[in-house]
Amino acid sequence: MLKLIGKKQGAKDEVPLGSFSLSGVRKMSPQKLAYELATLGFASIEEKGDMLAVSMVQGEDIDGKPHLFFRYVFLKNSIECEYSIPKPSSAQRRKMECLRELLDILCACNCFVPDAHGFFAALSGMLSDGCELINADVTRISNACAKLEEENEALRKKCGLLLASNEKNEMAARGESLRNATLAARVAKLEGVSLQTLSEEIYDWIRTHGGLIDVREFARQQGVSTARVEEGIDYLLKGGYIGSKRD
Repeated sequence: MLKLIGKKQGAKDEVPLGSFSLSGVRKMSPQKLAYELATLGFASIEEKGDMLAVSMVQGEDIDGKPHLFFRYVFLKNSIECEYSIPKPSSAQRRKMECLRELLDILCACNCFVPDAHGFFAALSGMLSDGCELINADVTRISNACAKLEEENEALRKKCGLLLASNEKNEMAARGESLRNATLAARVAKLEGVSLQTLSEEIYDWIRTHGGLIDVREFARQQGVSTARVEEGIDYLLKGGYIGSKRD
């Protein structure tokens, strides 16, 4: 577990939510259903009247609030499903993941008989969303490849011109190369260490120090701001790589 020492990060914006419903008939009482679901590792199981709500938390933010989660409410004649859509997640992909987890639950616990028409309609919609995602990925990759081919051809032409140029052009090219190197160095200095690299350093520190991290001390040794350290911790929490514990 992770224990934070130092400055506490400010409140985050609420994560967007999506929802859908699956009609059918619940086969058991909320009490019996809660008993059946108790071994499936839910973050919470809440019984209220004739309904039962369960939550599955996959990741939290730096304040310990659920960031990546699914919530299922088992009513008498339907299951109401809710899911978070954190950036940069796809709403379609998160909806498909939420339905997949629900189907796993129903396979593990024979507690609900879906309405055939509603179930197949929901499944058809999910498959359509999946096809759209695949088509979008194919289009994106195709466009990226075409752009890279254009850039590669442009670089080949430029290289040919440089090789065929006279001494004056060669000197100009060297001057341009020097200016580009200076600009690249300035950009690298402004960008600093990447979030991915910083998060890996934070993760190694936490493992080495028994699950603890002093934000100020880590920032001092790594030569970064405490805000960057908190950004890296938030990244690890939201991705489910670490959990949080506070006194």
